[in-house]
Amino acid sequence: MQRQDLNSVEETEGILQLLAIELNCSVDRVKLLLYRMKNSLEKESRSQGTDTPADNSTASAPDARGNVSPNPDREKVEAVFASLGKMNWQTFIRTRLPLLKLPPEILEALRQGRIEYTKAKAIAKLKVESARQALLEEAIENLCPCAKFESKSKPNSSRQTENNCNLGWRVSPKELSRSKSGTT
Repeated sequence: MQRQDLNSVEETEGILQLLAIELNCSVDRVKLLLYRMKNSLEKESRSQGTDTPADNSTASAPDARGNVSPNPDREKVEAVFASLGKMNWQTFIRTRLPLLKLPPEILEALRQGRIEYTKAKAIAKLKVESARQALLEEAIENLCPCAKFESKSKPNSSRQTENNCNLGWRVSPKELSRSKSGTT
């Protein structure tokens, strides 16, 4: 975690590995624990009648009998995030864990530092694989500025097809094949 040039994916994976070491468990168990902590906090917020979870990160959730008992795993998680000083565990769950669920080709481009994570998230919203791949290639080639890129990744309608990819502009199959072959 000391390298200056860590990308978002490497940093996310590093934090998960650090938590796995601290909790003496697998990375998959860490993810499960983080989501359980999030769900527990949301459930507690709903029972208190608030819309959003309060950042009571040191509070322990009551058990079935209403007794509040400390959660050693939660305390360890909070201590790790406090020592990193970058974000809390709730922000990590909301912004970083979803990166690991990106389609493989986007995740790999992000891991290699070929695109920014904001672009990666926008590209992943496209359901049509060929449209996603074309936009990924465009992002890698830096042909699309970030502000314009966001609008291109938003579909014009909820329906996306191979011939009309709804990237905010019309893409014909001929244009898609040209972009893949590198001709203009």
